[in-house]
Amino acid sequence: MVLSGQGITGSLTMSTKPRLPSLSVALLPVAAVAIFLGLGIQVLGAAAHLPLILGSVVAAVTGKALGFNWKRLQEGMVRGISVGLPSVLILLAIGVLIGSWQVSGVVP
Repeated sequence: MVLSGQGITGSLTMSTKPRLPSLSVALLPVAAVAIFLGLGIQVLGAAAHLPLILGSVVAAVTGKALGFNWKRLQEGMVRGISVGLPSVLILLAIGVLIGSWQVSGVVP
């Protein structure tokens, strides 16, 4: 983070350049998701939704701490979802196909 002053008024502007995380910092959100899922499902008996959302919050806070702005974090999320979504849709279509086979009696 670099502070630069301007003029007599002393107005400061902050310019931050995002930095790449170290391996330990990059693994922090992954470890948080694993811990949240383990505690949430095994200890509390809750669904996986809230632990996954909490893991996303940890990832967003980590990104902000590294100097990334929210727009850039959103672009990364959209890019990640767009890469994984076709696989999810294929699995969904296979599930629908197998379900229709079971209902019609093709699969005992």
